[in-house]
Amino acid sequence: MKSVLSGTLALSCILGMRIVFGETVHADTVTTTDANDIAKEYDTEPVSVSTAKADGATPVTITSKEQLEDFFEGTYEPTSVKIENTIAASSQNLLEQFQHVTASAATTTKTVKKLLWPAKYSTTHVYENVRFTKKSGKIEKVNQAWTQQTGVVWPIAWHQTMHWSTIHKGRKSGTETFKGSRLYYVVVPKKELAYSRATTFTMTFE
Repeated sequence: MKSVLSGTLALSCILGMRIVFGETVHADTVTTTDANDIAKEYDTEPVSVSTAKADGATPVTITSKEQLEDFFEGTYEPTSVKIENTIAASSQNLLEQFQHVTASAATTTKTVKKLLWPAKYSTTHVYENVRFTKKSGKIEKVNQAWTQQTGVVWPIAWHQTMHWSTIHKGRKSGTETFKGSRLYYVVVPKKELAYSRATTFTMTFE
């Protein structure tokens, strides 16, 4: 029996294959264990597939460890998605400001929108928004703050869990903090997997 097992293992090495729990797979194929180990390296933990689906993620097929590493790094380009990102890197810090003047000339309500996270090859973008009231040039209060995901479906989704506002000394500016998770949805051979990475975004407004 031992000689048969040794012969099987030797043959699998020659053919570039390995045995995993009774299943024969190619050496460069990603198993669930491989995926979990790689995800851990990127501070990402397994979650249910239904969680990723609920936040709008659609799966991407991964066939190698290198692809999965690139995916978690945000540099993997699926062959089915060949979209040139037209947003320059500097635009991640671009503030789009819209101002509405209320009935009182001394009081204004302003909404500030910031592009937080465009995946490199994605047409899905996450924005954070803050609507606040200013009176006599000073921030009086934050009325509303929210994140939004726009564009086509993508294997990385955003799930917000909480946010809070900080108005700086002198009340001329403030910072909004958003906490949540990036949800990654992948398909490795014979298995759908999903992962979550805790993420914090901040934006300033004035």
